[in-house]
Amino acid sequence: LVRRAVESVLESRLVSRVLLSTDSEAIAGEGRNAGAEVPFMRPAELAQDDSPSSAVVIHALEWLEKNEGRLPDILVLLQPTAPLRTGRHIDEALDLMISSGARSVVSVARVPGHHHPAWQFTIRSGALVSFMEGSKVPARRQDLEPTYTRNGAVYAAHVKAWLEGGFTYGQGCVPYVMEPEDS
Repeated sequence: LVRRAVESVLESRLVSRVLLSTDSEAIAGEGRNAGAEVPFMRPAELAQDDSPSSAVVIHALEWLEKNEGRLPDILVLLQPTAPLRTGRHIDEALDLMISSGARSVVSVARVPGHHHPAWQFTIRSGALVSFMEGSKVPARRQDLEPTYTRNGAVYAAHVKAWLEGGFTYGQGCVPYVMEPEDS
């Protein structure tokens, strides 16, 4: 998965540098063999199951600023758990972010109608309750407003945005919609 992530970003025409953040020598070696730079090792406290990705990004940016005296304009976070992402997807997401003037872009895939949140339930006190309690739910899924879910393939933002609070959704974040088979 690490090799595939590195290969996809090397296919990109817009990304000029590939850095890998890891705490594992084996993963670092795999990344280097695939063409990534591994100029530092990630500290153990940022390599836990509950470590937020934004803290890993901030660590990398702080390392770049301290050791190289400069920062990139845009940082793209690519998780290895999206092996079907290609350089084309990365470039299209970046083109969208730049052309729209957005602060950030995140890749998403459309949620199939039968998984729409309006058709989901939770269990409270042993009873099945509509997840969107109080909302009028259309009887036909064709009448549902489309919803999207993050697919984990591409997260990109201006470095200033990463440094001012990490990756955020909503105002200033545009969606890059990927096909389900690429997600």
